[in-house]
Amino acid sequence: MISIVLLSVWLSKYAYLPIRNVIQEIQHKDLNTIQEPLTVIKTKDELQDLIESYNALLRRISENMIIRKNFVSYVSHEFRTPLAGILGSMEVLEQKPVARRNIRNWQRQSPSM
Repeated sequence: MISIVLLSVWLSKYAYLPIRNVIQEIQHKDLNTIQEPLTVIKTKDELQDLIESYNALLRRISENMIIRKNFVSYVSHEFRTPLAGILGSMEVLEQKPVARRNIRNWQRQSPSM
C-alpha cells in the first residue's frame, strides 16, 4: 500500500512537471520580456494548445504596446512642431520695431495679459 502511494506521488510530480515549468516561466515575465514567447512543449495535447494560445496573446499584447508607444511619439512630435514654429515666428516678430509696438498695444488691450 505504501509503495502505491509513493509511486502515485512520484508519478504526479513527474506528470505535472511541464505545467510547473510553464507556471515558472509565466511568473518570471515582466514588461521587458513580455514579447518573448513561452517555450513550447511538443506534447500534442491541451498543454501545447494552452502554451501556443498564451504565446499568441503575448504577441498581441506586445504589438499593442508598440503601437501605443509609436502613437505617443507621433502625437508628441505633432504638438512640438507647430509650437516651435509659432515660437520662432513670435521671436522674429519681436525683433521688428513695428511688431513690438503692435504687441505692446495688443497687450494693453487684452485684460488677461
